[in-house]
Amino acid sequence: MRSFKNHVFLFLTICAFAAVSQAQVGEFDKSADWTLTGSGQIKVPGSAALKDGNYVVKGNGDDIWGTADEGYYIYAEKSGDQCLMGRIYWVEPGGNDWAKAEVMIREKGDLPGSKYVAAILRGASFGDQSFCAYRDAEGGGSTNIQFYEPKADPTDPNEALIAVASPGDGLWVRVTRIAELNLFFAEWSYDGKTWHVGHNMVMPMADTVGYGLAVTNHDNNNVLAECEFRDVKFTALPTLPNSGARSFSTGGFQPGSVIEVSVKVLNPNRTAATVKVTDAVPDGWTISDVGQGGSAAGSAASAARRMPSGSLASRHNTSWSG
Repeated sequence: MRSFKNHVFLFLTICAFAAVSQAQVGEFDKSADWTLTGSGQIKVPGSAALKDGNYVVKGNGDDIWGTADEGYYIYAEKSGDQCLMGRIYWVEPGGNDWAKAEVMIREKGDLPGSKYVAAILRGASFGDQSFCAYRDAEGGGSTNIQFYEPKADPTDPNEALIAVASPGDGLWVRVTRIAELNLFFAEWSYDGKTWHVGHNMVMPMADTVGYGLAVTNHDNNNVLAECEFRDVKFTALPTLPNSGARSFSTGGFQPGSVIEVSVKVLNPNRTAATVKVTDAVPDGWTISDVGQGGSAAGSAASAARRMPSGSLASRHNTSWSG
């Protein structure tokens, strides 16, 4: 929430418990080069090959970003709920630090400017940062949410974010779609077992969309960026974290005024979950009331809810500045 004099941030913690799904292997059955249907500026055609169970993808093109895309993309068309995972290993990122290797969900596979959600490993230093990128309107601009990047002193906990795995290890990423909820998750992992959510979002897409692997070297030149995607598979839906969104009854406040805070919580999974929501109230604020069976203790308000699969619940409380 924003005041007229300072900025106030409320932190939301969500906990849930559910079972892990089993994985199933899938393969890709289509290929497309966006530049052939886009700008036509391609100089070196991209390629894709299956080698020892791994996908070796080469591509150039100006970028997969902005309002249109150039690169090389192989994909399978699938409908409904899906999760695609793989481990990205750079073979040759080319001469531009912003070369990208992506595990992607794309509404219209070979259309530049299509809606998409992707988990990406950048090419600099064979993978110096990872992020989620998406375009939520066809022909619109792109946005990215960074997962992490290496820091000057990775042993210092105050440096925060974890560094990318060393070249040769690669980085696991996956993208998941919950179709009936229009919900997408982009995640990363060091071992393919323990996953960390980089970003989640709501975006309507057609029922049948493309799931695949993309490479761009960020330059319109004769250099092909080359990436190997290992352990690529479609899996049953993973257990996903419950998501929360907060809204306020007003965009600003006067000292002493009361505002209502509404927290909506989504359970995206196929099983019911007990969800605990905790609001940490910043200095200068006092909790006046907690709705729907919640309780307040010190600077935090908490409530537990039993939520069916695919359900949305809300909790309301009021707070005012001290």
